[in-house]
Amino acid sequence: MRYLFNQSFDLLCFIVGFSVFIIIFALFVTLQPGKSYAQIGCEVRIVKEGIPGDPTVFPFVTTGTDSDEFGLENGESQDLGIPGGVTATIVEEVPDGWVLQNVECETENVIATEIENGIQLFCSPNGGAAQCFFINVQVGNIPTLSEWGMIAAAAGLGLVGVWFAVRRRKMQDA
Repeated sequence: MRYLFNQSFDLLCFIVGFSVFIIIFALFVTLQPGKSYAQIGCEVRIVKEGIPGDPTVFPFVTTGTDSDEFGLENGESQDLGIPGGVTATIVEEVPDGWVLQNVECETENVIATEIENGIQLFCSPNGGAAQCFFINVQVGNIPTLSEWGMIAAAAGLGLVGVWFAVRRRKMQDA
């Protein structure tokens, strides 16, 4: 009887151990590295387009993503993650002398809506991907104070010239 009990116990230990092995193996096979099926999300890439060679850094502020803020120069990109079923906001804090001309997004299972100086992205609960290009241009050149001074001096000299021409004409007519 004791022999039968030992064999039954050994068989039970084998079955439990094998079942645990199968469960752990199944988890390793089905789960991808870095992703959790409890929270499927969207992968978003933000790309900055401005004037080539310009060293201006464009700061971004986000909500609903895995990054709160970051900065990009022309040609650089930043990858972000958005949890499934969440709406994220990505806003560019436009530096002085620049204007955000356009935001163009290529999306898959992501709904993109333009807002002031940025976009809102809704990530499908099933996951998805998006690539958005933030395109900036410089504002037209506004004259500096010294340039305004030169403009005023030229206008003043022009008025003095007109005054002398009118005076000379009056003297010739008299």
